[in-house]
Amino acid sequence: MQCRNGNLHVDMYAFFHGLPTFTSPLSACQCNDDVVEDKILGRYKKSWAAAFMRGCTDMAAVIADSECAACKKVRQERHRVLTQLQHVPKELHAPPFSEAPAVYSFNIPRYYSLQVRAREYAKQHNKQLSWCYARDVPLHPGDRDLSSEKLNQKITFLAL
Repeated sequence: MQCRNGNLHVDMYAFFHGLPTFTSPLSACQCNDDVVEDKILGRYKKSWAAAFMRGCTDMAAVIADSECAACKKVRQERHRVLTQLQHVPKELHAPPFSEAPAVYSFNIPRYYSLQVRAREYAKQHNKQLSWCYARDVPLHPGDRDLSSEKLNQKITFLAL
């Protein structure tokens, strides 16, 4: 819902992109006991600060070691955007993905690209181009009958 409403929290962005966050994905986990709120510096992890002050050259290892196995598993499940080519699943090397002219991590450039391609096609084939606004409708028929409040509750539950 944060993505849909345009108010994506920085931690959720980091989870989607596989970036480190000061808080662990499981809010009630002991991994969050290390987080400190400072009036000047803001929020930081004591263990990260200590490693940095010691002159650590591999902060990625410090960050990776600061979470328990359960938090690492949840973080991996939330990582949705492909960031490293060596982690690309094998099925993405086969059609239809291998034949895609472009793959985007955000919807705005994808939609813009589709509109440009549609305009160019219409111009080249001397066709009338009509635009219409899309309305997002739940996929499953049972969900279509839910009130907005019930649908939002269901979406919030599924996002957790």
